[in-house]
Amino acid sequence: EEVISYCEKQKLLEPNIVDVGTGSGVIMVSLAHYIKEALIVGIDLDENALQVARENINKYDLSDRLKVIRGDLLAPLIKMGKANVNIVVSNPPYIREDEMDKLPPDVKMEPALALNGGQDGLEVYKILIPQAQQVLVPGGLLALEIGMEQAEEVREIFHESDGWTGIEVKQDYSGRDRIITAKRVN
Repeated sequence: EEVISYCEKQKLLEPNIVDVGTGSGVIMVSLAHYIKEALIVGIDLDENALQVARENINKYDLSDRLKVIRGDLLAPLIKMGKANVNIVVSNPPYIREDEMDKLPPDVKMEPALALNGGQDGLEVYKILIPQAQQVLVPGGLLALEIGMEQAEEVREIFHESDGWTGIEVKQDYSGRDRIITAKRVN
């Protein structure tokens, strides 16, 4: 919803969007449904997840606008020298290592790679936030899902990384901190 609203406010008709850690591709397929001209690349390390994403892309006949590539966070785009991305969105792994064993059984069925955020749950944010500056256009949006108690820590990572403005924490429908957004400084 935040990404859709951003596109409407910015009047982005054909945004370039990257979904980092795309998994099954649910975020990119949903965004493509609501943002009709969006061009979206999904990146994931897990080849099995990418296969599921490809199946979902084909199921909804979106292969002309959606692509997936295997890679670690934004490294493939950085390596290609891409700096034309309007929006980076991600639901990264953010569960602390010491909480992994306490997860409900249905959550534990997910690959650990998609859940384990390292010792403090923030490992991916520490890499992804600075990487996003290398691929986003000036004013481009970074939208990240966060754990409900991580807002201030992730906000601090943005501040340490410099080059960000308009850092905002958004709540989910239960009123818990769930999304943090920021724009690359012009």
